[in-house]
Amino acid sequence: MSEENKNKADSSAGAAAPMKTTFNVYLVEPEGSSVPAGQEETDPNIRRLIDFANNMNSIYGMFDFEFIVSKYPGSLSKDGDGRYQVKKMQNAILQQYAHFSAMFVIMLCHQDQVSETELKELMQGLAKKQQKGIQLWFLPKDGVDKMITGLSQVVARTNARLPIPEEKQEDLAAISGALFQEGVKAGRENDLKKAEAALSRALMIQVKLTTSNREKYLGMLPASYNEMGTVLLRQNRFRNAIEMYDSAIQSLDELSKAPDAPNRSIEIAGAHNNKGILFMNQVDFAALEKEKSGEAAGEKKNMQLFESALKEFDAAMKIYEDLKKDDEWQTAEKQRTLLQVTADTNGNIGQMYGRCGQQAEASIAYERGIADLRTLLDGDPENREILIRLGAMGNSLGVIYNHDKKFQEAIEILRTAAEADQKLMAIDDSQKQLFEPRCAQVNFNLFNAYRFAGNAQDAQTAWNTAWEICERREADSELCRGLFGLMKTVRDDASGRQKEAAAKAAADAAEAKAQNRVQDAINGYRTAATLYHGLPGAEAQLESARNFYELGLIAWDVDRLDQAEVCFTNEVTLIRACANNDEKYMPDLAEALFHQGRFFDEAKDQPDNASLKEAMEIAEKFKDSSEKAREIFEDLNDGAISFGFDGPDGEV
Repeated sequence: MSEENKNKADSSAGAAAPMKTTFNVYLVEPEGSSVPAGQEETDPNIRRLIDFANNMNSIYGMFDFEFIVSKYPGSLSKDGDGRYQVKKMQNAILQQYAHFSAMFVIMLCHQDQVSETELKELMQGLAKKQQKGIQLWFLPKDGVDKMITGLSQVVARTNARLPIPEEKQEDLAAISGALFQEGVKAGRENDLKKAEAALSRALMIQVKLTTSNREKYLGMLPASYNEMGTVLLRQNRFRNAIEMYDSAIQSLDELSKAPDAPNRSIEIAGAHNNKGILFMNQVDFAALEKEKSGEAAGEKKNMQLFESALKEFDAAMKIYEDLKKDDEWQTAEKQRTLLQVTADTNGNIGQMYGRCGQQAEASIAYERGIADLRTLLDGDPENREILIRLGAMGNSLGVIYNHDKKFQEAIEILRTAAEADQKLMAIDDSQKQLFEPRCAQVNFNLFNAYRFAGNAQDAQTAWNTAWEICERREADSELCRGLFGLMKTVRDDASGRQKEAAAKAAADAAEAKAQNRVQDAINGYRTAATLYHGLPGAEAQLESARNFYELGLIAWDVDRLDQAEVCFTNEVTLIRACANNDEKYMPDLAEALFHQGRFFDEAKDQPDNASLKEAMEIAEKFKDSSEKAREIFEDLNDGAISFGFDGPDGEV
């Protein structure tokens, strides 16, 4: 092996016992597969295990951990049945283990290649010697990575149990604080992988510090758990995110019970608010409507998620209301903090109600949030964060007012939102790129409010503003592209012309795709999808869905996975609406779900996903009456797509 670091394969067991916590990764090769001395790293499995040890050293070295890769000096021979004999290894393992704190014996073969009798005798022999620090692992049939994940988890659990020497605690606390700040910064810059890596390291240190001195270091954990939860939430890793938020709440509860502890209620409320967002983001609002109407059979998963989100938001709001009456929270600074967090939570409540069509409840929440934001702006009229929230919330409330035919109220709040966006761009011209598309959206909504209120001149002005921004920003803004297509649809109010334009856009897109003109194909399919969506009738919606599917395939092909996911979701949403009204479109829904499920499986590594399961259920139901459903059923039923796995291989 190379001399790149101290983790070299060393068949010698005679080294002096190390002073630090040491792990030995002890490689055992079967007969006939030995790699020549000095060339071990050419074997991919051995290379991965060496890389694992190097990585563990880089992570845990600060805790006086050391990982050393060694090799069993012999090789496994076979018995008369062709299985490897392992009993003779016992003495070599025990001699090697005497020099280490823990030992991972890695058999570079599969468990079913080893004699069961000899393996049982080896394990019994080690057990009699009471060597609990020895673990025996076999190579999984699907590669070494799953085993490495298991090894990493064992090391992490071991590390968490061991206290840090007092003389090193302050230095490690400083390191964890720097890692936390690095994670926060990366999160703000949307580098979520970097943020997750930094916060994981920070939490690893902080959990270990808390094990060593709980009273002194417990206070570091809530912010890190909360920040990590938000990073995971933004990656749609809901289960992991909720674990982080729950851990934040638990640590805050413990801190608040300490004698003379400061009031941590505001942080607990923040964690509840974040959990509410987490639950809200898991709700399928189209399915929720079916569950509420009684159309959906079985478990009402989306209603449960919706109610869980409301429960968390309500818990946060109750804490905020209690703090408003608390004598300690009567300072101007603390009152401003309360106004901001209550505005945020009301905005989340408004968004959730709005997405499920409960416009009255959404209006109330948005109105409360906007009232708080206006109060905040009175004292700080150029506060960027408040202006951002006011623009977004005002636009959402304006849409609801338009829907409810409250056109004067819509005009007032949409003008407020437009002014907030204009002020943001005036404060910092570099923000124009970010806020212009939303400004176009607000002006389009203003156009509708003015138009229905009978104010043609102001309607034209708002239209022109939105049109100019969309035309200029169509190439670099997803929002402007979609809105521009919609505005063109409004302009070409004859549905015949609109249908003709949609068909032409789709044909042009297909031609561009065939000629590998990717951007032209993207623009064409997006335009076609938007135009068809604006036409009445189920067939037009199916055409829109088909164009979203083509757009999703291209986005997937060029590795724009977020855009691809949106396109496949749009395809499912459009066809589900058709199928809800007419069962004859159920095979089309199965096909759309199959497209979405295949994307989640292949691009997102989510083989056991709900889309594929629902596609299978629908296809099975309609396979006798629909060729399309039968083909999908056969594709799913013949093993082309599999659901889940039986669990990790390896540890005995």
